[in-house]
Amino acid sequence: MKLEQWLSNTQTSRSAFAERIGVSKSVVTKWCSGEVLPRTVPLLAIYRVTAGQVSPNDFYDLSGLTACNDDDPAGGRCAIEGGTKGAAA
Repeated sequence: MKLEQWLSNTQTSRSAFAERIGVSKSVVTKWCSGEVLPRTVPLLAIYRVTAGQVSPNDFYDLSGLTACNDDDPAGGRCAIEGGTKGAAA
């Protein structure tokens, strides 16, 4: 679930949420709009405060991505493209 949706569902203001996780309201606004992504520590705080309803993956648009490997080429977009077999990502 997106952060904006969670805030709406729980009737939590951006200000109140920001105070709870120790950031400014403007930062929460930027996260909600997708202007910036939260760093690791705030991501963990968001996950904790929302009881896991907003996860780190919710900040990334991964729709339409498929995993690709050398044995089964995907017809859609690949999560990792251009790598060589056995290379670390």
